[in-house]
Amino acid sequence: VMVYEAVDERHLILCQSESFNSFFASLLKWAQQHPIYTSSNGFKVWHGGPDKWWTEMHLRNCGFTPADNRTGYVFESPTGTYLSLAINGQLTDKELQTLVDSLVPAKEYEKLKKGKSDE
Repeated sequence: VMVYEAVDERHLILCQSESFNSFFASLLKWAQQHPIYTSSNGFKVWHGGPDKWWTEMHLRNCGFTPADNRTGYVFESPTGTYLSLAINGQLTDKELQTLVDSLVPAKEYEKLKKGKSDE
């Protein structure tokens, strides 16, 4: 779980777990939705669907009061794992795309990190 408070006081909570991998894989398969954005890094973005219940859970579990305009997204990694993003507010399309474009799969991050430590 990663928690970030933006300068405009929006709270962003990014979660990944084995149970979420199973849950969101099943949910997205059942819903037959299409990604709303696919990044050149291989990550796909799915709208969080009826996101009020799980975004509330994320926000409350991190000690925040959920806003009425909260939103949620699911990111699918190139390896088929899922991350959930709960936002206590809204993201613009550009903010969402910039965030997704900046993601790096853990294996790639480890390679990058190892390469820097070898220098």
